[in-house]
Amino acid sequence: EELIVGREQRAAVQQQLTRWIEEECPLTGEMVFRHKDGGQVPVFVASLSLHDPAGRKELYSIQVDLSELKASEQQRYTIEAQLQRSRKMEAIGLLAGGVAHDLNNILSGIVSYPDLLLMQLPADSTLRKPVLAIQESGQRAAAVVADLLTVARGVSSEKTTCALNQL
Repeated sequence: EELIVGREQRAAVQQQLTRWIEEECPLTGEMVFRHKDGGQVPVFVASLSLHDPAGRKELYSIQVDLSELKASEQQRYTIEAQLQRSRKMEAIGLLAGGVAHDLNNILSGIVSYPDLLLMQLPADSTLRKPVLAIQESGQRAAAVVADLLTVARGVSSEKTTCALNQL
């Protein structure tokens, strides 16, 4: 008992043994034993008591090492947590993509109409500065949306300039 049962579990084991002696209750359940190197070993214990021909109680017990099972359980929990994080990131990516596309639609007017207005405004117009400020703000917002789309896609997209007249 002192060899394989750690100090923290001795009282519980002694209580179970006393119960077994007094009430003939089978000892069954999960326990933590001490390995010869001092480490802990999770073990499933299944015991039963029988009387020998002389009427003495005998305890027969099987202990199964649960170390590999516990390790695979822990690995499964870790993988499930990673899968959950992956699903959350996928949902965030989908949300970011939807928001980015909606913002792109809204920003298309804010980014493109100032160009049209600037073509019609005289060079000395007092409206030129506010229209340029609107255009710059729209371009900065478009850059933020592009970053949002990069997050949503997981990769950056390459932009190329094309001459519309040639296309």
